[in-house]
Amino acid sequence: ALVEMSPEQQQQIENALKTAGNVVFPTHKPRDALYGLKSGVYNIGSGVVTGATALVTAPIIGAKTDGVRGFAAGLGVGLVSAVALPIAGVVNGTRQMVRGCINTAEAVDAHMSNKVWDPKEERWKPFVPYSLKTEAEEILGNSAAASEGQDGSSQRRRDPSHRVADMYYYDLLKVSSDATAGEVKKGYYKEARRCHPDRNPDDPEAHNKFQALGEAYRVLSSDQLRAYYDKYGRDEKDAKGGVDAEMQMEMAKLFFAVLFGGERFEPYIGQLGVSSVVDALVQEGMAQAMGSGSAGAGMTGLNIDEMKAAQTKREVQCAVDLAARLQPYVDAREDEFNAFVAKEVQDMSKATFGEPLLHAIGSSYTLCAQKCLGYHQSFLGVEGHITAMRMKGRSVSAYADVARKGVDSLNRVKEMVDLSEEEKKKAQKAMILPEPPTKEELQAKEESYMALPIKELRATCSSRTPPVSTVGCLEKKEVVDRLMRDDQRVFMEELDQVRSKQAAAASSSADESELSPEAQARLQEAMDRSLPTFMQTMVSASLVDVENTLKAACNKVVKDTSVPEETRIRRAQAMLLMGRAFSAARGTTKAARGEVQAKQMFEGTMAKTMAKAQGQEVHDDDEFVVEEQDPAPTAGGVETPPTAGAAEA
Repeated sequence: ALVEMSPEQQQQIENALKTAGNVVFPTHKPRDALYGLKSGVYNIGSGVVTGATALVTAPIIGAKTDGVRGFAAGLGVGLVSAVALPIAGVVNGTRQMVRGCINTAEAVDAHMSNKVWDPKEERWKPFVPYSLKTEAEEILGNSAAASEGQDGSSQRRRDPSHRVADMYYYDLLKVSSDATAGEVKKGYYKEARRCHPDRNPDDPEAHNKFQALGEAYRVLSSDQLRAYYDKYGRDEKDAKGGVDAEMQMEMAKLFFAVLFGGERFEPYIGQLGVSSVVDALVQEGMAQAMGSGSAGAGMTGLNIDEMKAAQTKREVQCAVDLAARLQPYVDAREDEFNAFVAKEVQDMSKATFGEPLLHAIGSSYTLCAQKCLGYHQSFLGVEGHITAMRMKGRSVSAYADVARKGVDSLNRVKEMVDLSEEEKKKAQKAMILPEPPTKEELQAKEESYMALPIKELRATCSSRTPPVSTVGCLEKKEVVDRLMRDDQRVFMEELDQVRSKQAAAASSSADESELSPEAQARLQEAMDRSLPTFMQTMVSASLVDVENTLKAACNKVVKDTSVPEETRIRRAQAMLLMGRAFSAARGTTKAARGEVQAKQMFEGTMAKTMAKAQGQEVHDDDEFVVEEQDPAPTAGGVETPPTAGAAEA
């Protein structure tokens, strides 16, 4: 362990490790040594990244839940996660590397037999033609899954026979209970424009109406919250804690969505995987720290099977959306397609981290398209094989970059753990009742006073707070007696202060080692110093997550045998054009380029997250409030790793 911990802290670490084993670290069978290496590095990096992210977000969520006590509890959860998860990552990572080496011989035989790897069943299988439409129907659960709008907004309609407990939010937005996500969004914007306080200055209820609309949209635009609302309604306060408790579960997801591009990027990249993991860890850990059981209020939990299913759904949805965006080019409507791409680049380059995200998306599109076209158009598919090798090398390099930054984050975490333990020891020491002086100590103190000149004794009396009066004292012994009585008064005051702290701790059911506001401030300062490192690690890990997801989605689009080969080639050509346009994009704001100071970036993102959680209207391209600076990133800014997309441009 990095530091000595109490039995309670050790139990928290065991709980975090148990949770991590279920939701953080992939334990799937690696098909060969290369994938074992990637999985191992991912495990190690994932442990560090997730621990550092929980360390940053848990105190904020805790503070929102229960003020100062919630902040302290959240900080404890974050620190425990930051220590436990890297340890689990190293153990699981080493195991995956060994398994990959063992499975390499089987992989070579499978390639020789023209077999393909099935990641779901984790075994080699004979090649079977792939159909995106069929998989979309199976995974997304609706035959209309492929009929997405060009902007990627969902057009899937819910079952009309679906019963809901409460129609209040639907009525506010003037939509039916089976409305699609696109219809919910359209209804919100229509009603928000009509009820906006600026348009209704004479209506004293306009502000409340506008906030109610924001609350309705906040619930109905989230799959989890909408399902919960449909089942229980808005006023239900059952054992799970109601919609407000479910919203606490959304905080980490909402934070990452706001931090990385907001709503503009979600149709392209889906929901970042790390946000679900951090959300689960924070909520479960907060519940344990706040004494509410092994699972948080409204906590549904996650496990590795659910994570795999969610990631598969994300990849399929991204593939379906991408195919829809490429369709105009496939239909020979090149001008329409080019105009759409230009408009997307213009809008998305304004979002937070828009530039690195666009480059990551562009890199994925470009490389996948080049691989597909290389297989079809070059001699013996040589160019396709070369691009495939480049993709593998880039993938390993990206994982190594995450691991390197993860080590930096781990060092920062250790500094914070050490500081936290030091502050807790100080707090524990301050809670110990002082021992009264012994008879010998009192006699020694009196003798030391008697050894001083009377003039110096009177000066000592005057310097006390409050001053000790020596009026009427003619003898040195009289002055000494008054000093001794004042020493007794000071001791009793210290005793009363400690007893007051103990009583306050007992009445609030707080831990005796709960950190004082001053100690929390020192820890917050340490966290502020560590934020640039944490943010860089989160950015690198999220970009890897994006590229891995889009790699799978792009392969589905160009390997879709349910459409003619000519269509697949046209898709690849359109993907290449879009990828190059995205790779050449440049952020139009400091936040979009990642040039905002890490603390300002975090505070701005958290402010937007809180505003969105409360149903307020927030624009994804709102600039952070910072002084105008030179375009070059500063030392405290967020470093965004270079992407292959920039080179491909």
